Amino acid sequence: MNTRTTSKILCGILIGILIGILLYKARGRSSLRLYSAGLGRRLVLPLLALVLTWYLLFWFMTLTTGRILAPWDQWAGFGPPAGTWQRQLNDFFSRDAHQRLLALAIVGSSGLLFLVGILRAPGKEALVKLPLAFAATNLGFIGVSFLAILVTQPLPDLWLSQPRPSVDVGYHRTWPDLLITGALLGLLFWLQGRVIKPAPRSREGEGGPTGLPTWSHRDGVQRVGDNQHL
Repeated sequence: MNTRTTSKILCGILIGILIGILLYKARGRSSLRLYSAGLGRRLVLPLLALVLTWYLLFWFMTLTTGRILAPWDQWAGFGPPAGTWQRQLNDFFSRDAHQRLLALAIVGSSGLLFLVGILRAPGKEALVKLPLAFAATNLGFIGVSFLAILVTQPLPDLWLSQPRPSVDVGYHRTWPDLLITGALLGLLFWLQGRVIKPAPRSREGEGGPTGLPTWSHRDGVQRVGDNQHL
């Protein structure tokens, strides 16, 4: 999978999102042309920003996968013996296709959450803000992960015996980075899940939509919120 193929995949995601938005939001409306034109103009820049952050996220996770899951990729002579789980895991993720496959799964998961958010969007304003919110969370993840590299790389020196050999690579040095990256990915998907979570609706039977008292003619009881007054 080369750069051109990756670009085609991301462009396909963008086209699919645009078609899905227009079809879903135009369903049941009599004027498809006017609605799609007005909404489409407002969505162009937010969607472009979102696709750009997905592209950055894809390549960042591709490089991160190779760095922390294939530490002996450039140092095969220092790797563990053939047949051990460390060597098998390293050889698996040393292939470019496998690194990009994991990155594509991460971007695809974010794309699925975004599609769910489209279906749950209550109106045009929420629909326009949705890609901006996803783009912000993607950029936040990339920025925090990049800063975390500066923190996690020297951590193993705190508990490993010193001095270390000049070529000191392996999972004994990358596992803190792996744990932090996994935690940040979990936080990313949690935040995006919160973004698409529908807002709670007020119950009209308790105080009404305006908070005014409501009367029940059947039992002659005035209800204000959760309190009842005879």
